[in-house]
Amino acid sequence: NSILQSQTFGTTWTTGNASISSNQIAAPDGTATADSLIEDSTAATNHYVTQGVSKAASAIQYTASVWIKGGTKGFAHLRISNGALTNGAGIGINLTTGALGTVYTFGASPFTSASATVAAYASGWYRVSVTATSEAVSTTLATTILLATGTTSGDVTFDGGGSANVYVWGAQLETPVAFPSSYIPTTTVGVARTVDVCTRTVGAEVSITAGTIFGQFDSQAVTGGDAALAYIDDVGTSANRVILKHFNGRANGVVRSNGVDQADMLSANAFTANVMAKSAMTYALNDFAVLQNGQAVVADSSGSVPISLDRFRLGNDPIAAINLFGHIRRLSYWPERKTNADLQRMTA
Repeated sequence: NSILQSQTFGTTWTTGNASISSNQIAAPDGTATADSLIEDSTAATNHYVTQGVSKAASAIQYTASVWIKGGTKGFAHLRISNGALTNGAGIGINLTTGALGTVYTFGASPFTSASATVAAYASGWYRVSVTATSEAVSTTLATTILLATGTTSGDVTFDGGGSANVYVWGAQLETPVAFPSSYIPTTTVGVARTVDVCTRTVGAEVSITAGTIFGQFDSQAVTGGDAALAYIDDVGTSANRVILKHFNGRANGVVRSNGVDQADMLSANAFTANVMAKSAMTYALNDFAVLQNGQAVVADSSGSVPISLDRFRLGNDPIAAINLFGHIRRLSYWPERKTNADLQRMTA
């Protein structure tokens, strides 16, 4: 996270026709650390808080994200831009409904390949993100949160009333990534961390003779390669594996025994980026299947099962070095071969 003071907007940040009142309400993590962004009474202008960080003078992909909650103002925008705030990309959000507007670009040299996401949290909080590739001239990248009267780009210019506000917390700026990762808090310096990986040593609860994996998830990785959901293998050699992953958005069930792939199945349909999906796969001797979102089962009736399994990973394939690039809402494992009808019911 390149942003400094990621949840204290009255410090390193700069306000424009607005002010910050610190630690006003409970943040998404439950602490009383969310700040209020308050418009002033200036007419026909923008009301915002912004922070710039240094960048190379080249086209670079950035993703900015922040949690925003409606106060007495019902709309806000998140933008990334050059340091002068004249060229960039942005997204508006309705803080009553959580609905995003259409992602937009602006300026004589606008950012390119712009996209945006929103995720709802408890107590009316929304984590909003905008992703875009910068123009190749500027040496500063600014992240800006603006009060607004609607979700279109022009709605950030209005007559300030002097008191309306939204609440903000947990700003983040990452590069070069196409989605916001889990929150990395900062104070006086930017902070980097390793990729989120959850690994557990397993025993008899995971069966080598038969098993079923179910996952509910969302992911950015719909095209262009793999996204790992669940990966079970043997620690010593990884010659035995059961993997539920996704390839170009389609559920991909892979079973490997003693160094040889036994099944490699792709579901008939693909999921939609950033939308919760459900996938499942199952394995037994000469009996494998995979499917997604309750559609037709894709089966393989020939193959052996692994001879050893003792490690379970979530969202990461260590051999192919791929990750989920998303979120897991639920993941279940059963040491039995569920029926195809069961698979269709659980993923519907």
